[in-house]
Amino acid sequence: MKIFFALFFYLLIPSSVLALTLAPNKPIEPELKEISKHSVTVLADVSPDKKTEVLLIKSLKTLEDGELPMQVLKIITPDKTWFIKSGDWSNFKKIDFLNDHYLFLTEGNLMTEASRVINLSTQQSYYLGKGTFEILDKNLIKLYGQKHYFPAPEWGAFWVDMIVDTQGNVIEVLPPNSKHSGKCVPLNLILDQDEKHPKLKQSMEECVYVER
Repeated sequence: MKIFFALFFYLLIPSSVLALTLAPNKPIEPELKEISKHSVTVLADVSPDKKTEVLLIKSLKTLEDGELPMQVLKIITPDKTWFIKSGDWSNFKKIDFLNDHYLFLTEGNLMTEASRVINLSTQQSYYLGKGTFEILDKNLIKLYGQKHYFPAPEWGAFWVDMIVDTQGNVIEVLPPNSKHSGKCVPLNLILDQDEKHPKLKQSMEECVYVER
Protein backbone atom coordinates (compact mmCIF):
# COMPACT_ATOMS: atom_id res chain seq x y z
CA MET A 1 0.00 0.00 0.00
CA LYS A 2 2.84 2.41 0.85
CA ILE A 3 4.52 1.75 -2.50
CA PHE A 4 1.25 2.28 -4.36
CA PHE A 5 0.61 5.57 -2.54
CA ALA A 6 4.13 6.82 -3.20
CA LEU A 7 3.81 5.98 -6.90
CA PHE A 8 0.39 7.64 -7.08
CA PHE A 9 1.74 10.79 -5.42
CA TYR A 10 4.74 10.90 -7.77
CA LEU A 11 2.54 10.57 -10.85
CA LEU A 12 0.07 13.11 -9.52
CA ILE A 13 2.41 16.06 -9.05
CA PRO A 14 5.58 15.62 -11.14
CA SER A 15 5.09 18.90 -12.98
CA SER A 16 4.70 20.92 -9.82
CA VAL A 17 7.53 19.15 -8.06
CA LEU A 18 10.07 19.37 -10.84
CA ALA A 19 9.04 22.51 -12.70
CA LEU A 20 10.97 25.72 -12.23
CA THR A 21 8.85 28.85 -12.28
CA LEU A 22 10.92 30.93 -14.67
CA ALA A 23 9.78 34.44 -15.42
CA PRO A 24 12.22 36.16 -17.81
CA ASN A 25 11.95 39.95 -17.63
CA LYS A 26 9.06 39.65 -15.16
CA PRO A 27 10.21 40.04 -11.53
CA ILE A 28 8.00 38.16 -9.06
CA GLU A 29 7.38 41.18 -6.87
CA PRO A 30 4.60 39.71 -4.64
CA GLU A 31 6.86 36.85 -3.51
CA LEU A 32 9.80 39.19 -2.92
CA LYS A 33 7.71 41.60 -0.89
CA GLU A 34 6.38 38.78 1.25
CA ILE A 35 9.70 37.15 2.07
CA SER A 36 11.56 40.45 2.48
CA LYS A 37 9.66 41.07 5.72
CA HIS A 38 11.15 38.02 7.39
CA SER A 39 13.82 36.27 5.38
CA VAL A 40 17.47 35.25 5.25
CA THR A 41 20.03 34.80 2.48
CA VAL A 42 21.13 31.18 2.80
CA LEU A 43 23.51 31.06 -0.18
CA ALA A 44 25.55 33.50 -2.21
CA ASP A 45 27.75 32.62 -5.18
CA VAL A 46 29.47 34.46 -8.02
CA SER A 47 30.42 33.41 -11.54
CA PRO A 48 34.09 32.72 -12.35
CA ASP A 49 34.44 36.16 -13.97
CA LYS A 50 32.85 37.79 -10.87
CA LYS A 51 30.26 39.56 -13.03
CA THR A 52 27.15 37.56 -12.02
CA GLU A 53 25.95 37.03 -8.47
CA VAL A 54 23.30 34.58 -7.30
CA LEU A 55 21.53 34.90 -3.95
CA LEU A 56 19.23 32.24 -2.51
CA ILE A 57 16.68 33.94 -0.27
CA LYS A 58 14.49 31.90 2.08
CA SER A 59 11.41 33.00 3.96
CA LEU A 60 11.48 32.54 7.73
CA LYS A 61 7.70 32.63 8.01
CA THR A 62 6.24 30.06 10.42
CA LEU A 63 5.24 26.96 8.46
CA GLU A 64 2.42 24.49 8.74
CA ASP A 65 3.23 20.78 9.03
CA GLY A 66 4.60 19.53 5.70
CA GLU A 67 4.89 23.04 4.23
CA LEU A 68 8.18 24.03 2.59
CA PRO A 69 9.70 27.50 3.06
CA MET A 70 9.32 29.90 0.17
CA GLN A 71 12.56 30.36 -1.78
CA VAL A 72 13.61 32.84 -4.45
CA LEU A 73 16.82 32.96 -6.47
CA LYS A 74 17.93 36.50 -7.20
CA ILE A 75 20.29 36.60 -10.18
CA ILE A 76 22.23 39.83 -10.68
CA THR A 77 24.01 40.23 -14.01
CA PRO A 78 25.78 43.36 -15.34
CA ASP A 79 22.73 44.43 -17.35
CA LYS A 80 19.73 42.99 -15.50
CA THR A 81 18.38 41.50 -12.27
CA TRP A 82 15.84 38.68 -12.43
CA PHE A 83 14.28 36.04 -10.23
CA ILE A 84 13.37 32.35 -10.07
CA LYS A 85 10.90 31.04 -7.52
CA SER A 86 11.06 27.44 -6.29
CA GLY A 87 8.04 25.20 -6.86
CA ASP A 88 5.23 24.98 -4.31
CA TRP A 89 6.19 21.39 -3.46
CA SER A 90 9.96 21.72 -3.74
CA ASN A 91 13.04 23.70 -2.73
CA PHE A 92 16.37 24.46 -4.30
CA LYS A 93 18.88 21.89 -3.06
CA LYS A 94 22.09 22.75 -4.93
CA ILE A 95 23.36 25.62 -7.09
CA ASP A 96 26.68 25.95 -8.93
CA PHE A 97 28.13 27.82 -11.89
CA LEU A 98 29.36 25.69 -14.78
CA ASN A 99 31.08 28.76 -16.24
CA ASP A 100 30.34 32.46 -16.75
CA HIS A 101 27.26 31.72 -18.87
CA TYR A 102 25.53 28.71 -17.30
CA LEU A 103 24.14 28.05 -13.84
CA PHE A 104 23.21 24.54 -12.70
CA LEU A 105 20.63 23.89 -10.03
CA THR A 106 18.81 21.00 -8.38
CA GLU A 107 15.25 21.35 -7.11
CA GLY A 108 13.27 18.73 -5.22
CA ASN A 109 11.75 17.42 -2.02
CA LEU A 110 12.00 14.28 0.09
CA MET A 111 10.59 12.12 -2.72
CA THR A 112 12.36 13.23 -5.87
CA GLU A 113 14.89 15.67 -7.33
CA ALA A 114 15.66 17.08 -10.76
CA SER A 115 18.45 19.24 -12.18
CA ARG A 116 18.30 22.03 -14.72
CA VAL A 117 20.62 24.40 -16.55
CA ILE A 118 19.98 28.15 -16.68
CA ASN A 119 21.39 30.10 -19.62
CA LEU A 120 22.29 33.40 -17.97
CA SER A 121 22.45 35.25 -21.28
CA THR A 122 18.99 34.28 -22.53
CA GLN A 123 17.31 33.62 -19.13
CA GLN A 124 16.11 30.28 -20.51
CA SER A 125 16.11 26.94 -18.70
CA TYR A 126 16.35 23.36 -19.91
CA TYR A 127 16.00 20.03 -18.17
CA LEU A 128 19.23 18.17 -17.44
CA GLY A 129 17.82 15.04 -15.77
CA LYS A 130 16.57 13.50 -12.56
CA GLY A 131 18.73 13.53 -9.45
CA THR A 132 21.34 15.90 -8.05
CA PHE A 133 24.19 17.10 -10.26
CA GLU A 134 27.95 16.97 -9.76
CA ILE A 135 30.16 18.79 -12.26
CA LEU A 136 32.94 16.43 -13.34
CA ASP A 137 34.52 18.77 -15.89
CA LYS A 138 33.40 21.38 -18.40
CA ASN A 139 31.53 18.84 -20.53
CA LEU A 140 30.51 15.97 -18.21
CA ILE A 141 27.99 15.96 -15.39
CA LYS A 142 27.12 13.18 -12.95
CA LEU A 143 23.48 12.93 -11.92
CA TYR A 144 23.23 10.83 -8.80
CA GLY A 145 20.22 9.58 -6.90
CA GLN A 146 17.99 9.27 -9.96
CA LYS A 147 14.67 7.73 -8.97
CA HIS A 148 12.87 5.38 -11.37
CA TYR A 149 10.05 2.84 -11.11
CA PHE A 150 9.82 -0.76 -12.26
CA PRO A 151 7.00 -1.35 -14.74
CA ALA A 152 4.09 -3.67 -13.92
CA PRO A 153 3.81 -6.25 -12.56
CA GLU A 154 6.85 -5.72 -10.34
CA TRP A 155 6.37 -2.05 -9.33
CA GLY A 156 8.54 -0.40 -6.70
CA ALA A 157 11.22 2.29 -6.93
CA PHE A 158 14.92 1.99 -7.69
CA TRP A 159 17.84 4.40 -8.02
CA VAL A 160 20.73 4.76 -10.48
CA ASP A 161 23.41 7.34 -11.32
CA MET A 162 24.14 8.72 -14.78
CA ILE A 163 26.86 10.55 -16.65
CA VAL A 164 25.43 13.15 -19.05
CA ASP A 165 26.80 16.03 -21.09
CA THR A 166 25.82 19.64 -20.50
CA GLN A 167 22.83 19.23 -22.82
CA GLY A 168 21.45 16.29 -20.82
CA ASN A 169 22.44 13.60 -23.34
CA VAL A 170 23.00 10.31 -21.48
CA ILE A 171 26.52 8.97 -21.88
CA GLU A 172 26.56 6.19 -19.29
CA VAL A 173 24.23 4.67 -16.69
CA LEU A 174 26.01 3.67 -13.48
CA PRO A 175 25.13 1.65 -10.39
CA PRO A 176 24.89 3.87 -7.29
CA ASN A 177 27.57 3.68 -4.65
CA SER A 178 25.29 1.76 -2.30
CA LYS A 179 25.30 -1.34 -0.16
CA HIS A 180 21.70 -2.01 -1.19
CA SER A 181 22.34 -2.79 -4.86
CA GLY A 182 21.27 -6.26 -5.87
CA LYS A 183 19.18 -6.33 -9.03
CA CYS A 184 20.54 -5.85 -12.54
CA VAL A 185 18.04 -3.87 -14.61
CA PRO A 186 18.30 -3.52 -18.43
CA LEU A 187 18.79 0.01 -19.71
CA ASN A 188 15.63 -0.31 -21.80
CA LEU A 189 13.70 -0.28 -18.50
CA ILE A 190 15.64 2.73 -17.21
CA LEU A 191 15.98 5.05 -20.20
CA ASP A 192 13.07 6.46 -22.17
CA GLN A 193 12.94 4.40 -25.36
CA ASP A 194 10.93 7.11 -27.11
CA GLU A 195 13.97 9.39 -26.95
CA LYS A 196 17.21 9.04 -28.89
CA HIS A 197 20.43 8.60 -26.94
CA PRO A 198 23.11 9.38 -29.55
CA LYS A 199 25.98 9.58 -27.04
CA LEU A 200 25.13 6.47 -25.01
CA LYS A 201 28.19 4.20 -24.71
CA GLN A 202 26.14 1.18 -23.64
CA SER A 203 23.65 -1.12 -25.33
CA MET A 204 20.00 -0.76 -24.31
CA GLU A 205 20.08 -4.49 -23.50
CA GLU A 206 22.96 -4.05 -21.05
CA CYS A 207 21.94 -4.19 -17.39
CA VAL A 208 23.04 -2.08 -14.43
CA TYR A 209 22.81 -2.99 -10.76
CA VAL A 210 20.39 -0.59 -9.10
CA GLU A 211 19.69 0.52 -5.57
CA ARG A 212 16.38 -0.63 -4.13
